Parts: sequence; C-alpha cells; structure tokens
Amino acid sequence: MITSTPLGIAYPIQRGANGYFNESFSTVESIKDALSNLILTPKKTRLGRPEYGSSLYGFLFEQNNDVNSDAITSVLEEDIEKWIPSIELISVEIVGSQEYSNTISLIIKYKIKNTPLLDELTLSLTA
Repeated sequence: MITSTPLGIAYPIQRGANGYFNESFSTVESIKDALSNLILTPKKTRLGRPEYGSSLYGFLFEQNNDVNSDAITSVLEEDIEKWIPSIELISVEIVGSQEYSNTISLIIKYKIKNTPLLDELTLSLTA
C-alpha cells in the first residue's frame, strides 16, 4: 500500500528532496528499509540502544560451512523476531564464495505477516 504520508526513512540514508532524508511511502519499501538497517547495524553501535542490530558481523571471519549457515539463519530469525515482528523469515541463502573475502552475501526471503506480500532482500556484509 502506498500512502502520501511517509512511513519511515529510506535506506541507504541520504539527503531527500523535501527534507533531511529520503523517505519511504509504502509498507513493502518501509519494511525492506527497516530490515536492511537492522542487518547492517552491528550490535552495540547504536547510541541509547546498544542491543539493537545484528550479530552477523561476528561471522565475517568464520569459514563458510553448513554449521555457520544454520547459525546465520538462527541469528537472523532472532533479530527479526525481536525488532521487526511484522515479518516472517522464509529463507536465507548465502551466495558466493566467502572463503577468503571476509564478505557475507545474503538473499533473504520473507513474508509480511497478515498479508499475501512476499519480498526479497539481497545485501552484503563486508569487513
């Protein structure tokens, strides 16, 4: 649903045409921006809310294997359940070779609860 009233700040954060920041006007866009912000914010880096963010940066120097893939999915499920309870995680796919690059590239598929809306977010964490 698209409204004329902004629902949040668009990610990546940058100067907007009508104010300080670009804004998101649809539910899908707003949730995707919130999910990007959550995942790309390391825990203990947000002033006044040190528990906000994700622990995924701890996996950047780990080997890419099935155990870590399951752990990454578990971390994402916990973070999403706590901070964005309006979405349900469908799947997490780790793409590319992270053996030497200290990068985690993810394709996250999720459903917006109480709607038929499915969406996907692709992003990378880099050391």
